[in-house]
Amino acid sequence: MTTVKIAPGAVVYSKCDLQGDITIGSHTIVHPGARIIAKGGPIVIGDCNIIEERVTILNEERGEGQHVMTIGSNNVFEVDAHIEAMKIGDYNVIEPKAHLGYGIELTNGCIISAMNRLTGKETLPEKTVVYGSSGARRLHTEKFTSQALQLDFLRKMFPNYHTILRPNKKPESAPSAKSESLASPAVL
Repeated sequence: MTTVKIAPGAVVYSKCDLQGDITIGSHTIVHPGARIIAKGGPIVIGDCNIIEERVTILNEERGEGQHVMTIGSNNVFEVDAHIEAMKIGDYNVIEPKAHLGYGIELTNGCIISAMNRLTGKETLPEKTVVYGSSGARRLHTEKFTSQALQLDFLRKMFPNYHTILRPNKKPESAPSAKSESLASPAVL
């Protein structure tokens, strides 16, 4: 059964492939054609992420029981990125056609350049940049940046052209003492 919890302010297009137990945070944008597949356990996506066309986020069954995949806030997943990493921090950019395997963990502020493939078991230090055809690495010194302007633009424009799945989580600013923090989840 597919249960998708969408927070207020998130924009999730109806032409996404959403399977399993998925929570999508406030102000996150999920473009048409994105795939979020939670077969091996829940996927929890934080606030203010951008998940572009043809991105695949996959929590696959691995015969070890259920494991939660956690994606922080303010991340950008660009076209055709493939994500199996179980833990991703905040302010990361995964460029087009990059691949993050199951054993990879991103901390904060990392940039994985286009077409790089990271597999094996590894935790990338904060502000790591993986670039070039050989997967060279360096640290960057720039501040973490938010995609607030792009998020605002997408949130305003895309509903004019696409069918949107409506939020089904109650706003966190007005919790009720007798109710749970989540409204009835959408069953797809």
